[in-house]
Amino acid sequence: MSIPGPPGGLSTRTKIEIAPGVPIEWWRSVSSSLERNKWPLSATWRVPIRILRHRIERRFLLPIRRLETTDFAGFAVLALDCLLIETLYALRIGANALEPSESRRAYQRFLTSSPPFRKYFDAGTADAFYTSVRNALLHDGETRDGWLIRANPVYKLRQSIGPGFTVVNRVRFHAAVVSTYDEYLSEISAREGGALRWNLKLALDELCDRSLPGGTEKIRARRARAKKNRADRQAKVKGEG
Repeated sequence: MSIPGPPGGLSTRTKIEIAPGVPIEWWRSVSSSLERNKWPLSATWRVPIRILRHRIERRFLLPIRRLETTDFAGFAVLALDCLLIETLYALRIGANALEPSESRRAYQRFLTSSPPFRKYFDAGTADAFYTSVRNALLHDGETRDGWLIRANPVYKLRQSIGPGFTVVNRVRFHAAVVSTYDEYLSEISAREGGALRWNLKLALDELCDRSLPGGTEKIRARRARAKKNRADRQAKVKGEG
């Protein structure tokens, strides 16, 4: 099964695509036919992996490659990497961050557990990066509190350079993001990657839901119901014990 390419018959004013040429209606028809823990990978199961690669390549990696040769594009490159970090984390766990606390937790876990990053970040520096780089870049187009963005190879991925100052080497940082992405692709393509593949499906399903009018609030309500149901089941088990 192949990705459909530019769809016909849809209004260009309201058409929503989860990757270039992949409308949400088409993805939903594929998603409904996927079976959990299917191995070897069927042609249908290879579709979400191709969609993922297409989305990441066209919306993140290709723009970054073009920006890397542009003067003074460090903020833009690192901002895209920050968006990619949240995307990869959401795909891994099967759910996107809806609240600031969830986004902050995504960075803490990603930066302190991913092999290319964990040498340079602990809980404290990951939290500081989230506040002074991620938030500052995406909300105000700046960095704060002594965090600096550099491309000079003399700097490590993250390095303290003096009292209160920290450098992020955006070239090394981007390479680490790409390495983490490549490792994720290997994991979801392996026999042992059944749970990750299912989370990929769930994340793409939720992306479709979230893209429609009122979708975010519906997801919040659905998660709240699921949380209450889990609490009720736990209380019941505790009561029976």
